[in-house]
Amino acid sequence: AAGDHSIEGLVARVEAHLAQNPDDARGWEVIAPVYMRLGRADDAVRAWKATIRIAGSTERRQIGLGEALVAGAEGKIGADAQTAFREALKAEPKSVLPRMYLAAALGQDGRLAESVDAWKAIAAAGTDADPWMPVVREELAKAEAAARGEPMPPPAEAAAPPAAAPGPTSADVQAA
Repeated sequence: AAGDHSIEGLVARVEAHLAQNPDDARGWEVIAPVYMRLGRADDAVRAWKATIRIAGSTERRQIGLGEALVAGAEGKIGADAQTAFREALKAEPKSVLPRMYLAAALGQDGRLAESVDAWKAIAAAGTDADPWMPVVREELAKAEAAARGEPMPPPAEAAAPPAAAPGPTSADVQAA
């Protein structure tokens, strides 16, 4: 309990623990997303690989590994990341995030028609209520434009915040 409570100090303590207990899957699993937040993608890859080796593959672990690989490759969704996302889909076939990465990878690889089809399939599986649907629609529009040889459309503008939101008056509150 005593000692350095900064994030760096806490990470150092976990790293020291893992050096003494390299088969502590939970320790690796806890530190992996922390490494990502700290911009240490290579360390996150190592941590996710250790977690998977020790505790087995799960959707969440494979997504974490794939995202760390993408971060380490500065956004390129390479073969190893694609493998991780496919493994995540083996664990949970309806998982949206790995499907999104794989659709983007098709576009990065120049397989534009396949990318459009993949984005359309993701969109068809969702509803307007899904929080990821705006991103899917935006990426689908980009993929369709690229497939037509058009320049990429600009990112959608964030909606302006509403003016004062309507709410109950003080009389309404008193009546309630």
